[in-house]
Amino acid sequence: MFRPLMILGALLLSVAACAPLQRGASGDALVSAAKPPLAITVPAMTPVVSGVATPQLYTELGFKAPRLYYRLYAPAAGASTGQAVTLIGEVPEGWQWSLDLSASLRDVDKGTVQFGGRDFEAVTHVVDVADDAFATFAAKNGAGPQKWLARRFTRLEEFRKVKVVLEYREPLPDSLAGGLPSFGEDERLAAFAKRAETAFSLTFGVSAFDVASPVVAADVSQRGFTNLAGRMEPDTRYLFTDDR
Repeated sequence: MFRPLMILGALLLSVAACAPLQRGASGDALVSAAKPPLAITVPAMTPVVSGVATPQLYTELGFKAPRLYYRLYAPAAGASTGQAVTLIGEVPEGWQWSLDLSASLRDVDKGTVQFGGRDFEAVTHVVDVADDAFATFAAKNGAGPQKWLARRFTRLEEFRKVKVVLEYREPLPDSLAGGLPSFGEDERLAAFAKRAETAFSLTFGVSAFDVASPVVAADVSQRGFTNLAGRMEPDTRYLFTDDR
């Protein structure tokens, strides 16, 4: 009586193994064939490392691990120094991303920017290499300052089940080493924000991709992804159900 079930189980495993990958690296882009279908590129830079991360995020119900697909981009040889990070994050079943999309307690120059016709929340902040997922990779490749000036763009999709993060970085200028200006418009930050906005190209609605198998890169810190990931919380739709 168990033989039909065993055959069915084997068939399901076979189908799952042959199913196309839904998110990850494809060519020079970070893509998603699942909802929302999209493709992110950084035209002026080259992808140097990509993979999947599952950092342990602290929540009100203990530690939980989202699944983060990412790519790190760096300029071509001889170009200006800097880097860009793209990320697509999925929460576990029964969870959702928090509506608080801040990058740090000292975010400045907050606003809204459109990519692919959709609004992204934008903030500028400072990334310390001690907290950066890519610090070890950068050090081994002879690049990377002690601190980055970063402009982050974030959007939630699919009822807060998916988070899209774009972050453009340049070495923190000495003139801003004492802290980022919190009040009034600063010409340095305004110019930086414009460079950040033009760094990314994002297209929604495209879903035909050949996605490479994601890897867990040895030179990338899982713990360092906690800031890029942000916070998540229980989905209340799963907490209050009527089983009658």
